[in-house]
Amino acid sequence: MATQSTTSDNNLRHQAEELLRKKQSKTVSPLCDTETDKFIHELERHQIELEIHHKEPICAEKKTKEIVNEKNAELYDTSPLSVIKLSKEGEIIQINLNGARMLGKESGQLINSSFGFFVSDDSKPIFNRFIENILSGKGKESCEINLSIAGDKTTCVNLTGNACDNEEQCLITMVDMTKQKQTTDILRLYAEIVENMTEGVFVIHSSNQRVIYTNPAIEQLFGYAPHELIGKKITTVIAPTKKSPMEVARKILQSLNTSRSWTGEVRNLRKDGTTFWSYANVSTFENQQYGSVWVSIHMDITEQKRVEKLLRQSEKKLRSEVTRRTKELYNLNKLLKSELSKRKSSQKQINKSLHDIKLLYHHILKVREEERIHIARLIHDDLAQLLTTLKIELVSYKKKIGTQEVKTHRSLDNMLDLLDKCSTSVTSVITKLRPVALDKMGLIPALKQLLIDFQDQNNITCDFRIEGNSPEIDQEIAIATYTVAQEALINIRNHSKATYVSVKLLCNSSFLSIMIKDFGRGITREELTNNRSFGIIGMRERMKEIKGTISIKGIPEKGTTVKLRVPIKHVMQKISFI
Repeated sequence: MATQSTTSDNNLRHQAEELLRKKQSKTVSPLCDTETDKFIHELERHQIELEIHHKEPICAEKKTKEIVNEKNAELYDTSPLSVIKLSKEGEIIQINLNGARMLGKESGQLINSSFGFFVSDDSKPIFNRFIENILSGKGKESCEINLSIAGDKTTCVNLTGNACDNEEQCLITMVDMTKQKQTTDILRLYAEIVENMTEGVFVIHSSNQRVIYTNPAIEQLFGYAPHELIGKKITTVIAPTKKSPMEVARKILQSLNTSRSWTGEVRNLRKDGTTFWSYANVSTFENQQYGSVWVSIHMDITEQKRVEKLLRQSEKKLRSEVTRRTKELYNLNKLLKSELSKRKSSQKQINKSLHDIKLLYHHILKVREEERIHIARLIHDDLAQLLTTLKIELVSYKKKIGTQEVKTHRSLDNMLDLLDKCSTSVTSVITKLRPVALDKMGLIPALKQLLIDFQDQNNITCDFRIEGNSPEIDQEIAIATYTVAQEALINIRNHSKATYVSVKLLCNSSFLSIMIKDFGRGITREELTNNRSFGIIGMRERMKEIKGTISIKGIPEKGTTVKLRVPIKHVMQKISFI
């Protein structure tokens, strides 16, 4: 310190001498003796030293203030805190760079603007109370508010403030708490999740396997109050099985050391001494406070275990039942195979019998048809001829006797009438046995004549229409088709109560189709399926015989429709439409 003072004095002395020399160069002194000059010189030097000593502290103080102000301004702007000076009206007087950045504007744009503009509506009462408390001299105040910045963005900040010396302004520091608040909210959410889980949660210190934390569900599962297990070893709640609690804990620890997790079923011991099973999921992680810890989550599976036991018992019983039933089924299958073999043999015989019956049926039909033809010819050739001869003889005899024989003439006329009726009846029988038109002109003219006779004999109007060309049809097909159509008309006469019948015949190059429709009461389903409806059964069999098809449908009170479809061998002939 003494060295610095000596150096300062020497500097002052040199400065004074320098000023004195400059002054002497400008001042013209009268001639004087040596002592006078020396004395004056010494006085002037001391005067200059005094002037320099007076100016130096003033300059130093000014320079120090400038340096301090510069340093304060630098510290103010580079501060990690957001610093704002507000007036009592809440206007921004001064704000540092970090504060302006937080508000999303340049600091120059914020001066004289209202800080309350950035405060969200829900936080304004808190902020206003904060400013009032500061300016009323209550000392240091702090609060937490939300700022609305850049549209919908909300920032949570912590404000700490003090009044300035003039008590008309206040200095506030502002810290962004958004991330901290989000973290706190997440931690609170996690805590609520754990607290409200239905599964029991243990947090265990890895080094000594002592419990650090339990959630409320542990009390329901294990019967211990939340604080009772804190500090106790986890083996306290592990029930012995084939392995001891220590062996179970050691096994879990080994798994955690290798894969950092373990899952499995654990038999647990309640506070009251009862046991239950839980499914445990154990994992490990590093905690800043406790170091390596386990998190063990337990789900009660007592009911599941009970159901599994019942299922095992049921499975055992079922397996036994299946074995017994399998044996029974094997024996039954053996019997069925034997029975099936017998039935197959019987079915084979039945099929053969059916085949023989069909052959016999077709043979009978053929023989019957031949017999009908034979009988029709006999009647035509013998009886019809005799009747014709008898009529000729009676007519001749009538001419020979005189006109006076009135009674004889009357008797002869009666006999001739009877002969005509007999001839008509014989002709009808011959037609029914074997239509002459079928042999002489073919199927279509025979059908037309059949309808004319049916209309005349039954007083039922018939409409017959033909579409297409008339083929020359094989005799067997013609007979079967005529017979089925004849049977259909007989059913109409006997059962339908119809007064009108429509018959439509369609011919083309490959098949003959006939549709016979009456407008009567309509055949019923029961009549169609009755096994004593021999007429319908016969119609179906005749169609099968010639590989044709037949369908019969009835609508109540609207009539019955019979459709025949017959494949034909033919030679085409052009016919006229009727």
